[in-house]
Amino acid sequence: MAYSWLVTKTTLLWLLAGLLVTTSGCPTSKRRIFVPDAPTNGDKTARTRFQEARALFKRDNEKATAEFEKIAAQYANDPIAPWAMLYAGISAYRAGDYTKAIANLRKLNGQAHANMKVLRRGKLFLGLAFNYEGRHADAVAHLRDGASAIENDGERTEWQAAMAESHSRGVRPVASLTYYDAWHKSGRPAEQAYILSRLQAIVAKLSSADALQSYDVVKPVKTPAGAVLAHRVANDLDAAGNPSGATAIRNQAKALRAKLGLPSATAAGKADVNMLGAVLPLTGRRSRRGDLAMRGLALAAGTFRDSAKLSAGPFTLSVRDSQSKLKPAVGGAEALATSGVIAMVGPIHGGSVDAVSVKATALGVPLLSLNPRSELRKTGQSPFVFHLMLSAEERAKALARYASNKGVQKFAVLAPKSGYGRAVGKAFRDEVTRLGGTVTIEASYDRRATSFTKVIRTLKAKPWGAVFIPDQARRLELVAPALTAAGLISSTVRKKRRRSRRGTRRFLLLSTAEFLAPRYLASSGRYSRGAVFAPGFYPDRFDSTISDFVDRYEQSFNRLPTALDAYGFDAALVVRAAINSGAKSRAQLSQALMKSRVRALTGTVRFSAQRRRADAGLLYQVRRKSGRYQIRAMRN
Repeated sequence: MAYSWLVTKTTLLWLLAGLLVTTSGCPTSKRRIFVPDAPTNGDKTARTRFQEARALFKRDNEKATAEFEKIAAQYANDPIAPWAMLYAGISAYRAGDYTKAIANLRKLNGQAHANMKVLRRGKLFLGLAFNYEGRHADAVAHLRDGASAIENDGERTEWQAAMAESHSRGVRPVASLTYYDAWHKSGRPAEQAYILSRLQAIVAKLSSADALQSYDVVKPVKTPAGAVLAHRVANDLDAAGNPSGATAIRNQAKALRAKLGLPSATAAGKADVNMLGAVLPLTGRRSRRGDLAMRGLALAAGTFRDSAKLSAGPFTLSVRDSQSKLKPAVGGAEALATSGVIAMVGPIHGGSVDAVSVKATALGVPLLSLNPRSELRKTGQSPFVFHLMLSAEERAKALARYASNKGVQKFAVLAPKSGYGRAVGKAFRDEVTRLGGTVTIEASYDRRATSFTKVIRTLKAKPWGAVFIPDQARRLELVAPALTAAGLISSTVRKKRRRSRRGTRRFLLLSTAEFLAPRYLASSGRYSRGAVFAPGFYPDRFDSTISDFVDRYEQSFNRLPTALDAYGFDAALVVRAAINSGAKSRAQLSQALMKSRVRALTGTVRFSAQRRRADAGLLYQVRRKSGRYQIRAMRN
């Protein structure tokens, strides 16, 4: 049974927390204090609480947000109220809760008699928050109004990034080029690779007239946008029968393109082993997923360029925007193949993957799909199409195998009433049956449920040693405590179980735990001891491979990576590993990928005869060490 791989608005916003780079990649500078000190008149208790909240603001943004909100509400008529509202918005923004940030900062905007500098500072962060939520027109307007409230170089880079991203998704994407150029100046290698990819995708969509007009503005070529525009205009001149004009423009941009790591013209039919293409949805309804995958790819490009251990030469990423549609995806793949990429990554949407697979096969270009339902793709036996992602069904089967290997024979399934819940629950049940085990009871709950007392009570009617919950981690945060409250205690599997006190039962908790993040430990770690999860990826800082990636990612994008980031990085990693093994052409690369076994972020990647993931990916276990709970990757 098929299900739609969609996420709720809330989850998607969480996934996109920190989509823009902030202060991490920026030069330090002396801070310019824009907002004046809080007023000293008014209620003394209010001022004291505000100062205490300011101190908390530096340590814990979530708690600080709640305290600032209380101060603003309880002392609404006090002079301190606008300052409390401002900091409630900023702290919510820094915590990644953009919906709450917008709500708090809008309340500040309603304070007509507030200090003008406080209001201007609020507009700055309101614009940043709007950008994160995808409300780009609102973002641009507030970012412009708040530009004078920027206090340091880090915030200026954040502002430039937000202006670039918002304009690129607005009615005139070409207006973003100047801001991307400014962002590029202070960016880390991964950020710069991302920016170059965005520039290429934007310029590729311009009409010939708009590309030429934009190029005329930036002459002589001195910026990344100029280098990308020059390449586009030169190609247009070639197509128009003006090779001498094309050569002249290429020569003007040649030195800068080489410095930026952008490729020069490649002979027809010849692939550049240092150039990887990607067809991703950078606009349209799937744009945020495409952007996440591209950040993972960009980090790989920056890492390979920056590390002699991973690559002896440069690594260039060239991206085409599928616009979340089938026809542009196929056209983008064809353009990338013509440009000389050694392989392509993407698309994400199933129909686009099927169509691009046909084109990639016809052109003989290896394609690594990022669709999460590889078993449903119509790619046949193409020797060029590989599927990198592990579906939720395959991850559920891996959990069943783990529990069976630990001696568990009887299982319960507790699933949401959704296509995902039914399909993934069935995959788990089928695998348990294949392995000789039994699902003794199945129960379901509304996919929006927040209370689970009644449904958990039904589980206690039958014996079982493990329960499987196919759902998002945020829902699991509510289910795990409810299980404990019902006397069902999560525990590791032991050869000899500890005796449970009367009225309780120890069991193994299993879940796909989609979008698992460290916040899970704070709310539900103690209710999940010994639990084993299969989210595809988790930012485990204790795993040497994952830790290095997480550190680099945070330094570049100032947020934790998601599964899509990790799969994007792994796609580049397996291609680079195949090239380092000796592949010099597209055909050789395809053959090398079939033989590859690469220790990657999402597991030790290897492909089956059908060119799908043959490994089971990584499972993660909740462990307690030195009094603290951790989620640890379980590598062999």
